[in-house]
Amino acid sequence: MQKIIISAAGCWTKELLEDIPVVPQKHTVFRVKCPKHVPEMPLTGDLTTGVYWRPEGKEYLAGSPISVFDANDLEPAWNDFEELVWPALAKRIPAFEELKLTGGWAGYYDCNKLDNNAVVGKHPKYDNVYIATGFTGRGLMQAPGIGRALTELITTGSYQTIDISAFSVERVLNSEVRHEPYVL
Repeated sequence: MQKIIISAAGCWTKELLEDIPVVPQKHTVFRVKCPKHVPEMPLTGDLTTGVYWRPEGKEYLAGSPISVFDANDLEPAWNDFEELVWPALAKRIPAFEELKLTGGWAGYYDCNKLDNNAVVGKHPKYDNVYIATGFTGRGLMQAPGIGRALTELITTGSYQTIDISAFSVERVLNSEVRHEPYVL
C-alpha cells in the first residue's frame, strides 16, 4: 500500500510546497462591550468597509478590514479600532457609538494569494500528496466537508458526495482565478 501525505499546513503551506501560493495573512480582532447588548445578532459584515462583528458572550467581537502579508509579529493593529472599526460599527448600529474596547488579538489566516479561495485535492506533481489549505479563517467550519471529500478522493479516486473540484490544485497551478471577495 502506498503511503499518503496530506498537507494541511495552513499558512505555512508555501514553506512545504513552493508552488502553492498560500501564505500567512495577519488579521486583528477586537473585543468590545456596549451598554445595549443584542445577543441574538448574527455575524454581520459591512461590505462597504470590510468590518464585521458578532456577539460573544456579553460582549462583541469586531474584525478589522486591514490584513497584512509578511507581518513579523502578532501584535494587534490597535489604531485600526479608532480609525476604521469603531466608525463603521457606529454608522451601522447607533448603539455602538457608546462601546468600549475591552481587548483584542491578532492571528494568521492561511490565505491563497491567487484568489482567497481554498486549495484542495491531489497535487499533480506527486503520486501521494494531497492538500487542504487556504481557507482564510474558515477551515474549522469547512473541515467536515473537506475531510469527507478528501477521504473519497483518496479511497476511490474521485469525489463521490461532495464535488470540490472547483478548489483543485491544478486550478491554482494554472492561475485560474475564482476570486472570493468576502473574506472576513
